[in-house]
Amino acid sequence: KFSRFSTQQLKSLVERFGDGPGMKILNMTLSMVAANVEWVSRSQSSIYSWIESKYQLKK
Repeated sequence: KFSRFSTQQLKSLVERFGDGPGMKILNMTLSMVAANVEWVSRSQSSIYSWIESKYQLKK
């Protein structure tokens, strides 16, 4: 599970490698991971609420 902290670690790793082969793919991956972390942080409570209501789960 990625968090904002692990996203920063990944970004740091990408920056250390500079402009070597595969950097375009690595940068695209970093962008996708960052977008996913942001989406999860925005949506997590809504998703949990939906699952709890749909399946009548208790916290």
